Amino acid sequence: MKALRYYESNNYRDAYLLFDSLSRLKPIHQRTTASYLMSAKCLQRMRSYRASIALIKEFIQLFPMSSYIADAYYSLGISYIFNQDYKNAGSCLLSSLGISKNLDFRERIITLFESIADHRLEIDDLRSLIDSADSLVSRDLVSIKLAEKYRDKNDIDKAKNILNSLESRRNKSFFYDRIVNTLKNISKETVKIVGVVLPVTEDAQPPSVRLTATEIIEGMKCALDEYELKGNNQSKWSLDIPKVNHTTEESVKMV
Repeated sequence: MKALRYYESNNYRDAYLLFDSLSRLKPIHQRTTASYLMSAKCLQRMRSYRASIALIKEFIQLFPMSSYIADAYYSLGISYIFNQDYKNAGSCLLSSLGISKNLDFRERIITLFESIADHRLEIDDLRSLIDSADSLVSRDLVSIKLAEKYRDKNDIDKAKNILNSLESRRNKSFFYDRIVNTLKNISKETVKIVGVVLPVTEDAQPPSVRLTATEIIEGMKCALDEYELKGNNQSKWSLDIPKVNHTTEESVKMV
């Protein structure tokens, strides 16, 4: 096909003109619908992203049962990315993921969506995408990314709640192994140890120095207790106060 040769040789303007004319042929058949998408891809290459978006939306409305529908949503997502509309891009990629049965294509979709979710979407965006996702596999992918966002913000309880609900569901997910592994990793208890080395010991002289050291330690203990009382249980902290028997001068040298 001449239009395809133009496209492959990076002559996108002439390719678009031919694909556009082919898309208007009657009666409608597979070649017609394929030309629709190729026209949109030519517009992408020419950086006419809004025109590409409009054309693909028209295609989806006219041919919702087309065998190219998964590719259409994916291409629409690409155009939204170039147009810096990342939330709509994510929504389109999720629609494509829910429709496609091709595992290789699914991996491409997942990789691209994860990149957007990691770098362009916020927690509220992901919550909204969960509500609008129309397939189980799409909702699970967004839920995993949301859990990872919470984990990165050190809100471990929320992350675990999301993953636990996915893991315990009777209808196992396409992402089941990943859900289990992610949950296992963030469920590992994190203990942070604060080592305390002060230039005093129990028999330190003068007594005022020993008193100051004791007050410092008690203050640190109170701070850790208050931290835990406020519900900051994502990480556990431990105060390590070694028993030493050195003079003040010797202890300073150890530090």
